[in-house]
Amino acid sequence: MRQTPITHLPPDYQADHIIHIMDDEILQAIGRYNLYLIPPFVIGGLLWHLLVRGLVSAPSPDLNLIHHLLLTLGAMVGTLIIHEGIHGLAMLWAGHKPRFGVFVKDQIPVAFYATTDDGLFRRTPFIIMALAPLVLITLAGLGLMVVAPVNLHLYLGLAITINGA
Repeated sequence: MRQTPITHLPPDYQADHIIHIMDDEILQAIGRYNLYLIPPFVIGGLLWHLLVRGLVSAPSPDLNLIHHLLLTLGAMVGTLIIHEGIHGLAMLWAGHKPRFGVFVKDQIPVAFYATTDDGLFRRTPFIIMALAPLVLITLAGLGLMVVAPVNLHLYLGLAITINGA
């Protein structure tokens, strides 16, 4: 069921804390935390691969260098686009119109983003919106590893890891 959006804050509202996401200090902290998350996702993906590889009956296609490069690029960029799309769908569910873009720092693309102009969220819809890509992409990737050819597990694991980090 779609949520009723919040459009105005109470007149006595005061922000407790404001984070400026593009500050160098914040970007560096986010980068460090993302690096800390990579090993658990890699280990989890490897363990899941070892568990399900015996269940997979799909034949593994022959892949050449171009296939590997395209699959790697697709796993990296495609995951980020799908990730932000899921945030956008959750924003729609919360009653707001999403807007998508790319953060650029010193003429270098830093990150994709999904936002909503003047979007205000209740706590539970915000938590759902924040965690939806992590939950949905991780579950979809793990599920696909059960049915996908074994030599594609690396790319599914890469997508899950990028999404989780």
